[in-house]
Amino acid sequence: MKWRRCVAAVVVALLTLMPGPRALAWDWITKGGSPQRMSAVSAPSGLIELSVYWQTEALGESAAQPVVVDGVIYHLAGAYLWQLNLKEVHPPEASSRAVTDTAKGNPVEFNRAPSGHVIPPQSSPTYSPETRILYFGTGYGWVWAYHTVEGWFQPAKLELGCPIVGSPLVIHDRGRDIVVVADRPNYPKERDQQDA
Repeated sequence: MKWRRCVAAVVVALLTLMPGPRALAWDWITKGGSPQRMSAVSAPSGLIELSVYWQTEALGESAAQPVVVDGVIYHLAGAYLWQLNLKEVHPPEASSRAVTDTAKGNPVEFNRAPSGHVIPPQSSPTYSPETRILYFGTGYGWVWAYHTVEGWFQPAKLELGCPIVGSPLVIHDRGRDIVVVADRPNYPKERDQQDA
């Protein structure tokens, strides 16, 4: 019985003499971003300060996100699908070029509706690594496929009549791509533009 008391005394002494934990409760960021739950932290948090390294010319209106494929940035903005080869960037400037119809030599206006209006894109491109095709939707309800190596492009003229929003979902199955898109109803102003 005496040896149990000795072991217990040693354990208590060791626990008392051990250094405290490195992270105390008040060191943890809690809901709201700070212990005071003010959604702000005034002390440096170790994040890297961001600054502009290079930038392109203005490309046009867009609600889409760019995508990087094999060292080339693709971005839908204004009427065009823009591409920027990262190997050709010379900071602080970079020059984008619109995807061009190689047969005609003209930039392809992917975001120009058949009615003639340019509808700023809301659909971010999605890349299929198996087929090397970039898929994206338009504000007038078509889905485009652009082959990033061969340079050809092809539309799928869906009978939606509504803008395609968000990134397409690409499922590669049995050697083919299945593309799933989401649309939304036209707002009144968009209906007026398409009817004009």
